[in-house]
Amino acid sequence: QKIVEDTVRGLNIIGEHGNGLVKFVDSYRSLVRLPNPEFKEIKLDEFFERIVIFASSDLNAVNKENDQKPVIATSVNPPNLTILADDKLLARVMINLIKNSAESFVENKGNNLIEISGSINVDGKVVITVKDNGKGMDQEVMEKIFIPFFTTKESGSGIGLSLSRQIMRLHNGTITSVSALGERTTFTLVF
Repeated sequence: QKIVEDTVRGLNIIGEHGNGLVKFVDSYRSLVRLPNPEFKEIKLDEFFERIVIFASSDLNAVNKENDQKPVIATSVNPPNLTILADDKLLARVMINLIKNSAESFVENKGNNLIEISGSINVDGKVVITVKDNGKGMDQEVMEKIFIPFFTTKESGSGIGLSLSRQIMRLHNGTITSVSALGERTTFTLVF
């Protein structure tokens, strides 16, 4: 009986490790197999509207322990601002950033706000920001967030931000972040 119990326990451990390896391989594949971008002109106000609708369905799942779903506010200045980008790849970046923001509200019970904005900087480049008033990150975490497979989440794969960085590189752009622990985090995409 003891041999059977030990064998079953051993097989369960092997199964758990196997599932972890499959998850790792799937994450690695998505990191290295990005499609070539298909650039087209995108109206940012319409794009943001679609992203908010899509992301809102995920927010209930992400914030099931929090009784207040975050408010997502968008702004575009000038209102007719367009960008030449791959709609699907850019959507992956935005959904990931919104999901990360929503997860930062787990301990916050009110006034959860995610602000998405589009504008033109002084160099004439299009800038998209995703800003939240969540728990923020300390400097040590900030230095590692774009490293593949680095995560602070128990169930995270650690590829979301490194994948976002790769997608921005395919757009000849950059992604950066600033954060104040206990106050806010802002991600900035420059095209």
